[in-house]
Amino acid sequence: MKIRKLFSLLLSTSLVCSAVNQIAAMDNPKNRKTTSIAVSNESLNLPTKRFNGIEGEVTKLCPVINHEHNKIIVSCTKKVGILEDEIHFTHILDLTNNTVKTLRTKCSCTDGTHLFSMMGSDLDTYDLIGESKNSLETNYYATFLEFFTDAFGTPLFVLASRPFLSPNYTVTLINQNTKAKIQSFSANHPDFIHQGLLVSACKQDTIHIYELKSGNIITSINATQSRGGQASAACASENLLITGHPNGGIQLWNIKTGDLIRCFQLPDKQTITALCATNNQIIIANKTGYIQIYDIKTNKITQTFKGHEKAVSALGATKDLIISGSNDKTVKIWPKNNAYAQKIYEILKNNKRTKSENDLANFYFD
Repeated sequence: MKIRKLFSLLLSTSLVCSAVNQIAAMDNPKNRKTTSIAVSNESLNLPTKRFNGIEGEVTKLCPVINHEHNKIIVSCTKKVGILEDEIHFTHILDLTNNTVKTLRTKCSCTDGTHLFSMMGSDLDTYDLIGESKNSLETNYYATFLEFFTDAFGTPLFVLASRPFLSPNYTVTLINQNTKAKIQSFSANHPDFIHQGLLVSACKQDTIHIYELKSGNIITSINATQSRGGQASAACASENLLITGHPNGGIQLWNIKTGDLIRCFQLPDKQTITALCATNNQIIIANKTGYIQIYDIKTNKITQTFKGHEKAVSALGATKDLIISGSNDKTVKIWPKNNAYAQKIYEILKNNKRTKSENDLANFYFD
């Protein structure tokens, strides 16, 4: 019995597993497709770029990395006072100049060219340097703000606010060009926008997918139909909705039909705290600070590495980079492959900035 307990303890504190370990399958309700995954012991031992001194705990990451910009938009929340009132910030991390610009906001988003933020009922527009462009009075005290372009190419803002004593949110669509309100509808807590859909997935028994154009629910999913319980994290890729659960379970759903496509459980069984999908990969992070890369096509965990000292609270990704934010108040940038890592290494090696404890951004090498 002692040997069994010791083995269980070692397994729960290590995310580097042998490929021969079997993944415990989750309960199999009717019509469920379950699967096991292979876990690679390949770890990501690459140079990283790390921003210190982030104000508050990271809640959202939006990378804007292209021929014109090399920035990451970071949303943070900080609790202050005896009552732990929440105040919110948005940071613009400049990877080229190694600087951090901080704005006081309630919520924010980007279209890749501008930063949009809510403070009070004002919808403010900034460039990606952090210089103010204009402000719009909306009459909505939104706590959720996203930007998307509809099928006709119309740029739209999606605002969500929660009326006093109401269990639901009021979601409002505003035309960016005309500033006119298009429509409003009631919804559960919004998590993110994906391909014209509003996803409400985390910390509730039923996952709802709303069509923004009509405000109608097109998909409802019982999140408690497995022992994984309510989703603790969610993201989407193409027609997939991916949910992470407190028991280390991952579930892949058809976002339009609600059908369960695949499910598996990570061997450490730690609470999934953040998810991000890109290029047929799912980036998975948990409350112990570890990050894993899951390949959808091969059904394998291809990389596992220690990302942060505390829970990873937000993830972002591009073709070449993984960006992680944490409750340890840091944001880290991880190259996905060795070729890109070498390029990053050369950039960092030639950087002439002197490291000091006062710098908001420092470079670290493994």
